[in-house]
Amino acid sequence: MKENILDTISFLTCCRETLCDIVDKLDLTQFQKNSGKLFLTNEATDFQILHLIYEGKLPKTENDKNLESKYIELSNRMMHEFETLHKSKVEFVPLSEFKLTSNPSVLGFLVENNLVSEKLKLRTPWSTGPTPEEAKRAGKFMLGATAILAGLGFLATKAAKRYLTQAGRTCGHLKFKEKQECIKKFKVNALKAKISILERGKSKCAKCKDPEKCRLAIDDKIDKVNAQIKALERPEVG
Repeated sequence: MKENILDTISFLTCCRETLCDIVDKLDLTQFQKNSGKLFLTNEATDFQILHLIYEGKLPKTENDKNLESKYIELSNRMMHEFETLHKSKVEFVPLSEFKLTSNPSVLGFLVENNLVSEKLKLRTPWSTGPTPEEAKRAGKFMLGATAILAGLGFLATKAAKRYLTQAGRTCGHLKFKEKQECIKKFKVNALKAKISILERGKSKCAKCKDPEKCRLAIDDKIDKVNAQIKALERPEVG
């Protein structure tokens, strides 16, 4: 069950990131973008996030356990559709049943007060992909594409983590400079694993209203990962 909870937190974190990516692409002031991303990352409930992913608008209430379970079931069906992209079985669970959340502010409070395990504390990085307005304008395509992007983001992150876990075991005994080089190689391989998932995941765009736009959105994610790889492989000055 712990693995199911960790996977669910990771998936919902990817959902928050995907929504933030879309906010960044809207014709808004930087202040409006930052405010929207702050809400999506640190304030929105998991139910609100799932409602945005699948319905394209904010719900009238902050929480609805029945609907949350429905969206989790839809997410599990999506993972089943994506089973050719990953080896391990993935099954999400409604976090509200365990009095947990992917909201990093609340999760951090729970960890700091010893209410949940430190292993559940996951960092939610800022990244650049819907607001309710954009999703509503885009119609069913954006909703479908948003869910696909979030699902692929989760699987890509999960694949990358395997390499990062290996890095700790393989590089831990080395001296400083050798250790740095060793870890860098694993980081590059982790990012390449992300790209592999995203590339193969393009086939899932066929289910969208506009498959080409879906594929372009995935290409955008791939470009960002490639930029990270180039930054890691760039020779150090001095």
